[in-house]
Amino acid sequence: LTARAREILEQRAARWPSIPAPIQETELTFALALAEMNAGNIAEAKGLFRESLDLKDDPRTWAELGRLQARTGEPQDAVQSLQRSLSNIAEPSAAQIRQRALRTEYLGDAWRALDRADNASASYSRALMLWEQLLAHPLEGSLRGAALVRRGVLLHRLGQHEQGRASFERAMVEMPDQREVYTQILAHLVTVPPDPAFARD
Repeated sequence: LTARAREILEQRAARWPSIPAPIQETELTFALALAEMNAGNIAEAKGLFRESLDLKDDPRTWAELGRLQARTGEPQDAVQSLQRSLSNIAEPSAAQIRQRALRTEYLGDAWRALDRADNASASYSRALMLWEQLLAHPLEGSLRGAALVRRGVLLHRLGQHEQGRASFERAMVEMPDQREVYTQILAHLVTVPPDPAFARD
């Protein structure tokens, strides 16, 4: 996949050398890394993420590499990558606050995998603060639903189970037709001690 994509771009450059490429090398390498990751080619994906980072120090690439490292049993490397992803991201827009909140939660997950409970709790608390900051402003439907669900997950992670359940219920009441809300809540519930009454609700 990677070799073929680059071969096509090289052929295009040779044929039309005066016309700029439709995609920058950094974006191509990042896209190829995502494609290899989704295809299950883990080593290739990690190599391409690092190649992309050699071309440009990009928080988005550090975040994806960190998530992949966390899922493949490299929590210490995941912590380092996710910390890099948070080092130079601004917070003026709702989209940027959302990205920081998600990456901070992923960092908490990586700390948890290392049995560093204090670090994990600190990251989860920071992520929760960011989601609550976001919820204090008017939000478009899908983003509001996602924010309420992530708030509930983080409250659960921090041991505040009743508040977490209340946030899930609020998400379902406010977004009754949003399938993703239910999907994310159920995905979380299978990772925690059973709550049959809430699952039935």
